[in-house]
Amino acid sequence: DPRWELRESILEFLRALLDGPSVPELEALVRCEGILSAVWELRSDEEAYVRASLLELLTAAVTYPRGGSDTTTTSTSSGTAVSGGGLRAYTLLHVCGGEAQFFQEVYQLLDDTEAIVRRSALRLLTKVLELDITTEHACLPVSAAVKAGAELSGTAAVAAPLMLLGV
Repeated sequence: DPRWELRESILEFLRALLDGPSVPELEALVRCEGILSAVWELRSDEEAYVRASLLELLTAAVTYPRGGSDTTTTSTSSGTAVSGGGLRAYTLLHVCGGEAQFFQEVYQLLDDTEAIVRRSALRLLTKVLELDITTEHACLPVSAAVKAGAELSGTAAVAAPLMLLGV
């Protein structure tokens, strides 16, 4: 749809669903229908609000279900296994084309011209590293901003990397 407001509203609606209580049918729907795979294509949308909303949706997906102890293991085509509750491993491996592709794409969004996109990208990367749901992130080059956020806690974890990014 040519209206960016509609694209952003759909992403925000999906994020709100994932921010809610854990519902097994919702997770199954998101996996089976390829919803996250379809919206992943919006990472290059011309509207910054759409790109930022996509990143916020992915942040909700990697933390879904909230506080759940449900752990699943997903394997890549190369045989690498990733553990994580709910949509965590699924988001990184199947939606974003694997961990390396995920990190590469999100790192590029850290250089976006819009602060709202950079902030959302940093929030997503920080959450992924915080949850330790990846297998390859230790061997990937991590920007100084993400390193700073991972080494701190609380408000400082958000403030320090944002200052480095000029946000």
